[in-house]
Amino acid sequence: MRINRMLLIFIACASLLNCSCQPTRMSRFDVWNMAEKTTLPLHSFVKLSSIVSVLTKEAEEELVQFSSASGFFVSENQVVTAAHFCETLSIKTYFMQRKTFFDRITFMAETLDGHRIEAVITRLEEDDDLCLMMLIGPTDHIKKDILKMADRKPYHGERVYNLAAPLGVFTAGMLPVFEGFFSGICTYPKNPSTDIKVDMYSLPINKGSSGSPVLNRSGELVGVVVAGIQGFENLGFSPRFELIKQFLN
Repeated sequence: MRINRMLLIFIACASLLNCSCQPTRMSRFDVWNMAEKTTLPLHSFVKLSSIVSVLTKEAEEELVQFSSASGFFVSENQVVTAAHFCETLSIKTYFMQRKTFFDRITFMAETLDGHRIEAVITRLEEDDDLCLMMLIGPTDHIKKDILKMADRKPYHGERVYNLAAPLGVFTAGMLPVFEGFFSGICTYPKNPSTDIKVDMYSLPINKGSSGSPVLNRSGELVGVVVAGIQGFENLGFSPRFELIKQFLN
C-alpha cells in the first residue's frame, strides 16, 4: 500500500515537471506587435532637433545638431514642446561667442515611424515655457496619435506616464516610456524668488526630456516636462495644468 502511494506521488511530480512552461524566443516582428497593442498613444511623440548650418575654416557648409527635445502632436500638423528649446537667440549667442559663422537654424521633427520633417515656430509663450510648432509639408502619410487635454488635473499620488527622449535616446520604433506620480504644486526651483507655481511629477528627467508629455491612465495630456533638478533626476516640473489647457485652447 505504501509502495503504491509512493508510486502515485512520483508519477504526479513527474507530470508537473513535464508540464512546466519553457521560455520561447520571440522574433522582432512579435515584439513590435506587442508594442503596438499598448493603450498609451506612443505615436503622439516626436523627437525635435535644432540643426545649425555653420561655415568651416575651409568655407564649407557643415550641419551641426545643437540640441534635442521632446514633443507631441496636438493636431494633424502641429506639435508642442518646451519654449526654451525654440529660443533661437540662445543658439545664435552660443555660436557668436565662439566666433563661429552660421547661416541658418532648422528645426527637425522625427516621428515614431521614422519620418523626418521640418518644423517652424508658430507660437512661443516664454513665461509658461510652451512652444507650438507646425510641420512643413503633408503629414497624412505619418502615423500619429493626437493628444487631447484631460478634463481634470491629476490628484496627489495619481499614477502618470511620460513619453520622452532623455539624452536624445530615441530611434524609429523605440521610445522610452516612464512611470511616476503627480506630487502636487510647488514653487519653480530655478527662481524661487518669483513665486512661480508649477506642477511637480516624480519622473526620471534628463536633458532631452524637455517638451515631453505627461499622460494619465487614459492617455490624456495632464502635463509637459519643462525642467528638472540638476543632480537629482527623479523630479520633473511642468507648467500648471490650467496654463497648458489655456495655451492649447
